[in-house]
Amino acid sequence: MLDSNNEITSIFDIKSIFNDEKESSKKFLKWTKEEDLKLMSLVENNVGKLNWGEISSYFSNKNKLQCYSRYRQINPNLKKGAWTMSEEKILRDCIKKYGKNWAKIAAIIQTRSGKQIRDHYVYLIDSNKGHFTEEEDNIIKNLFLEYGNQFSKFTEFLPGRSSESIKNRFHSSIKKKLINGTSIMSSDNLKPECNY
Repeated sequence: MLDSNNEITSIFDIKSIFNDEKESSKKFLKWTKEEDLKLMSLVENNVGKLNWGEISSYFSNKNKLQCYSRYRQINPNLKKGAWTMSEEKILRDCIKKYGKNWAKIAAIIQTRSGKQIRDHYVYLIDSNKGHFTEEEDNIIKNLFLEYGNQFSKFTEFLPGRSSESIKNRFHSSIKKKLINGTSIMSSDNLKPECNY
């Protein structure tokens, strides 16, 4: 089932997309601009009654999963990157009112998918820790330099942070700083005391 933002809202929808053997036989070919425009037009003309199998039938070389995934990539209404304070306030208010109904909340926020909303809530807000501090970023950087991507080991040095939230923080912010060679903090001597 799809919500008003054309998001999949049940596990059965996901399984039906993945489990179609005929569909999986279509090989991946890069999307052209014409195909993107055609896909956007088909979605716009079928809002409220979207059927990815039917939409994929308009393409000779695309299956329904490829159509759905591509639409998620090119949908101009979905925002990526950092959340604004106003988005977080709306999210908190919606959770109080509707609980963890991600599809309903996505219909209200409209700039984020249900998955983005769920992930943001689970990995940041629900952790009761809030935003990462510069000191935590520096600890993550040092632990990464020592352990690599074994993020589950980082949790013992960052109480209250899940390995998933640490991994997300690393990939969304710290990794870029390491690649660019910019310091996370002016002093790099905040390596945690630990007995390895």
